[in-house]
Amino acid sequence: ALPISQNQSATCVTIGETSGALDFAAKMKNRPIVDCSVARCKKVQCNITLLKTDQKLDFVIKGDVFSKWISQTKHEKLTLVSSAEITYDVKKYAQIDQLQGTFVTREVSTRVEIYNEYNYLPIIIGSSVGGLVLLALISAILYKAGFFKRQYKEMLEQTDDSGATAAD
Repeated sequence: ALPISQNQSATCVTIGETSGALDFAAKMKNRPIVDCSVARCKKVQCNITLLKTDQKLDFVIKGDVFSKWISQTKHEKLTLVSSAEITYDVKKYAQIDQLQGTFVTREVSTRVEIYNEYNYLPIIIGSSVGGLVLLALISAILYKAGFFKRQYKEMLEQTDDSGATAAD
């Protein structure tokens, strides 16, 4: 049943259901619109016992769309179409709007965009390991080039030799 405002007197029942398309992926290949020709839809009828002039009624249409089903369509953007139709007992009520049928049938389109969650953990781990390997490689090259050899003893010997020659 569809939820209706608490103070309204209406009863809603399901009167039918469309089966949808078995080959929905093929039907949606060129046209990424999800409506009752593609998806399974319920037809709900609400009987309103008392309707006053200028009385507002709120109906909420809800549905479930599953990510597994959407991923099978291979579209990143879809349009979900919901429709509502108002019928009434023409013997009891009359539509006084000059444009007959203007607000009798409505469709609402909802644009859905699918975002894939990306797992950054392999990139972080790979970058860390790669950075450590690069650091080890640079350190090995500098070691082989003699960058880390201490030349302190040679410097002391050179200063002792130059100090001794200067004293003579």
